[in-house]
Amino acid sequence: MSILVADIEFSGPYRTPIEIEDKAGIFVVMQEYDDQYEVIDFGYSDSLREDLVDPDEFEQWTKQYPGLLFIGVHYINQSEKALSGSLVKTIEDWFENAEPPLVQTLQFA
Repeated sequence: MSILVADIEFSGPYRTPIEIEDKAGIFVVMQEYDDQYEVIDFGYSDSLREDLVDPDEFEQWTKQYPGLLFIGVHYINQSEKALSGSLVKTIEDWFENAEPPLVQTLQFA
């Protein structure tokens, strides 16, 4: 299954970081909201599983968003690494301009 966010395809949604490969890539953290998904955080990591398992970050998300959390990932290979900044910027622009501004319906491809 895949998720489209800002026209970028992500694998997932995953319920736990253990399901995610420990590779470089972009992540989106989401919570379920009225049969939709709300993107609550996103970013780039050189080591997705390791960074998403971070107990401080996870604790912050669960305190702020008490519902079920889901993760989508877009793995980036070495040749695409230079593009990671522009991909994160694309998601940032989408997030800031989405209507409504906080809740996005994610399409499952």
